[in-house]
Amino acid sequence: MKLFTYEGYKLTISPEAFAIKAFRDLVKRDKSADKLKSTLELAYIYFMYDPRSDYTYIVEKKERHALIVKQEGLPEGWTPDEKVQAAIEVYRELTKTSYSELLEGLRIAIDKTKAFFTTMDLTLLDKKDRPIYTVNALISAAKDVPKLIKEISNAEKLVIQEIEENGKMRANKQKKVLEDGFEEFMNDEI
Repeated sequence: MKLFTYEGYKLTISPEAFAIKAFRDLVKRDKSADKLKSTLELAYIYFMYDPRSDYTYIVEKKERHALIVKQEGLPEGWTPDEKVQAAIEVYRELTKTSYSELLEGLRIAIDKTKAFFTTMDLTLLDKKDRPIYTVNALISAAKDVPKLIKEISNAEKLVIQEIEENGKMRANKQKKVLEDGFEEFMNDEI
């Protein structure tokens, strides 16, 4: 699912996203002419929850949230309100795939592997004064890292492909934009 389109040097909410009530509610409540607040809220949703986001390398959710708020220009201390939270739930459901769920678990495992490498102390000894970690163990573990990186990269490609295919399938099985009529579309409760 695409939240935005970029045309004529302008970022706007995509017609596909605007057809979904939870996203449309964010845009409708933003009374500014440039719709900057709703654009930032939708950008937050994408960057925080889309498996294709550039921020997915940050596994810890609080850390990812803080960086997105800072980098994307949201006000300091901003947190998702009730309407943004509703849009998040819709977006997570629309981008959820079996591969994306597995990839998230894999990223958590990789984060733990990273922590292992950064905290491994080769000077630690067990009760019998033998090294807990050996240089050979470090070298052996390091040899598997390139394979792991390649597998993650392949998994990410599969997730992107699956999300795009699911989006096309959902579009074919669900109502089209304005299928219920223009009047119904414009009279949504906010």
